[in-house]
Amino acid sequence: MLIAATLGACGAKLSEQKGAPFNLDGAVRGEAAGVHGTLQNVTATTYQHFPARGARITALSNGSPATVFERTILANGEAFDLQFVEAGSDVKTPPASYTTFLAALKIT
Repeated sequence: MLIAATLGACGAKLSEQKGAPFNLDGAVRGEAAGVHGTLQNVTATTYQHFPARGARITALSNGSPATVFERTILANGEAFDLQFVEAGSDVKTPPASYTTFLAALKIT
């Protein structure tokens, strides 16, 4: 059962930020911490030729066990984050609707 699906920018345009280059692995760790969850696995990947990370995080959603399937994408100097929350304490495979949702996202 899907609990929530969200897509959002991870903050200001990265070219406007000072300091170290954007760290996709750090972003995924931050996403896990942000939902008070445990990072179960991270996969280095690409999305439409842009560097990305896919992750699976276990957490609680409104007090109930949930699994977050997360994708962070670095594209055109901006970071985008997709979170797809599925009910269940340790769901291993994202539902088909997650794949459909990812496929529908077009970065231009």
